[in-house]
Amino acid sequence: MTELLIIDDDKSLCYSLSRVLENKYEVFTANNLNDALKVIDKQSLNLIFLDFILGEEDGLEVLKTIKKQTEIPVVIMTAFGSSKVVIESINLGAVDYLVKPLQIEELESVIEKYSLKKHLHDGHCLEIKNFHVEQNSFIGSSKPTNEILKTVALVSKTSSPVLIGGKSGTGKELIAKLIHQFSTRKDHPFITINCAAIPENLLESELFGYVKGAFSGAVHDKTGKLDLADKGTVFLDEIGDLPMKLQAKLLRFLQEGTIEMLGKNDLKQIDVRVISATNQNLLEKIQKDEFRQDLFYRLNGVSLRLPTLKERKQDLKDLLAYFVRVYSEKYQKPIHCVSKEILQVIENYEWPGNIREFQNVVRKAIILSNSGYLDKSHFEIETATPMETQSNSLYSYFISRFKTNLYQQSIEMLEEELLRETLSKNSSHLSKTAEELGISRVTLNAKIKKYNLG
Repeated sequence: MTELLIIDDDKSLCYSLSRVLENKYEVFTANNLNDALKVIDKQSLNLIFLDFILGEEDGLEVLKTIKKQTEIPVVIMTAFGSSKVVIESINLGAVDYLVKPLQIEELESVIEKYSLKKHLHDGHCLEIKNFHVEQNSFIGSSKPTNEILKTVALVSKTSSPVLIGGKSGTGKELIAKLIHQFSTRKDHPFITINCAAIPENLLESELFGYVKGAFSGAVHDKTGKLDLADKGTVFLDEIGDLPMKLQAKLLRFLQEGTIEMLGKNDLKQIDVRVISATNQNLLEKIQKDEFRQDLFYRLNGVSLRLPTLKERKQDLKDLLAYFVRVYSEKYQKPIHCVSKEILQVIENYEWPGNIREFQNVVRKAIILSNSGYLDKSHFEIETATPMETQSNSLYSYFISRFKTNLYQQSIEMLEEELLRETLSKNSSHLSKTAEELGISRVTLNAKIKKYNLG
């Protein structure tokens, strides 16, 4: 039977609630903190109701003490439904609050929603603690994932260049880091350069460095990223956006192992492994004279194509457990279990944004949760996108999805989808994306940060 603790200095209220609830639940009462802690220590409680003003004791201080002792969900009861009470209570770990006088239907609804034992032992809960996953690893045990990891293990032993292909958000940088991590270069630098994110006029100096006076504004020497990665690994992300001029310089470096800083004629020998990645078809770019064929063959010592999340849905369960643990720890929100119905929801979704989108959805779910479990109400995904609902009106779609703040949430959903698709189309090239959308780079960067699309 579900066990409840009611903490209130009003003895008559405690008695009344006990009588009303005792047919369905086992109810314990306490009138102060000391008595409450004794009950908490002895009983296997599922939920605690705590009065905001507990006689001479501050309910918030009592809440702090209880949360240090146990992870049992706590619901605040108050006759003062102010914003301060709500915000402070939730920030200190309360899962919800009820305004007096209490309505029995509402009370029972809260018990069913937040009772810890109910969700842990009703057979419909995926207990996160049963999953052990290492951070910064490529999560999953599906056949496509295993094939990728086998290749990573083999190429890590060499210094061969590696070209990683795959859609945006599939984990290309993570694979590059794993190759470095398990190589003989692991004790040396791993340097990342996004060829699409750095303006063309700055990219050369970022790669090769410059000496003082090399150009206007060069007031001191600057070591290039390739030089900084000496004895280690450099990861060239979005290599398909590398300008043709720099493709020639990069090719010479790959052939000879030397770099030349801007404003300096001396060549410097360095030892760097190059791993590159792209979500573009480089062979098509070669046919259009947009990418050098000889550079392609130099970069393509070993090629890897990362599968989309749609191709490795067997990994969703492990990925869910991993990201729940990561973000519950980051936001200090311990999640004990996840409703198994979520698995069906995430398996039915196509995940066009791949791992990056999945990660963002779980992060939002953790932020929006205020109890020790997650259900599908916390996951902001749909099995259909707005564009797939054209047989119905967009209004019908939005009104069915957003119960409050309809205008703002609808606008933001469309904006986020437009940004994501345009970024994907332009391979995350910021200047091209901003130009197509008709906005400035500053505005685009702000939007990318707002929707966590970076």
